[in-house]
Amino acid sequence: MKTRNHKGRLISLLGFGLMRLPRISQGSFDIDEEASAKLIDYAIENGVNYFDSAYTYRGAEAFAGRD
Repeated sequence: MKTRNHKGRLISLLGFGLMRLPRISQGSFDIDEEASAKLIDYAIENGVNYFDSAYTYRGAEAFAGRD
């Protein structure tokens, strides 16, 4: 994974946007946590360390912040 130095930290050039995480069903706002965790784990395993989130992403920020 290519990175850039930003204030002393290496940040991946490819980011992972959390706005469109998989949902339990079409039209649902509930995140499919198992499917989403697999996607995020895959991204991390392949060098992604920049994740884009915002409170308006319908639960994505709270999901990503859990242990």
